[in-house]
Amino acid sequence: MVTKLNNPERWQRQQDLAATVRQRRLDLGLSLRAAADQAGVARGTWMALEGGNRVILANNHAAIERVLQWTSGRIARLLEDGDSASATTSEEVEKRGHAAVPVMDDAVERIYRSNLPAEKKLQIIRMMLAERQRAEERLLQLADELVALAQNSGEKPST
Repeated sequence: MVTKLNNPERWQRQQDLAATVRQRRLDLGLSLRAAADQAGVARGTWMALEGGNRVILANNHAAIERVLQWTSGRIARLLEDGDSASATTSEEVEKRGHAAVPVMDDAVERIYRSNLPAEKKLQIIRMMLAERQRAEERLLQLADELVALAQNSGEKPST
């Protein structure tokens, strides 16, 4: 299901998303039909997404992100912020040494399935992504502290 665009800034972000989705699909060697089938969306929905003339409802985002091998919330970030600089795929995230968090993916999918308005879903997802970032920063700080402690004591940390 799709809704029409009426905001010029959002329209531009949708155009950018459309080009990014199309390029990623082609990079993965997927036909439009195969991508739509794998995502469980109608071919027309995927065509509308790549056409950039309609907004795809948030309840389809998680499935589309999985097909494109994007991290959870990527479409929401692109539509909200035009965020094209962050890692786009699970592979790229793992190369940087950070694994995608499956619990977050499940949580985002749960939000997408809710009957909340799309803007409210995006707001909640943005809050969750910010919390994920803070939690990751705390974990990295803890890792640094544990490594320093182990180095200072001359012992290996126990697991």
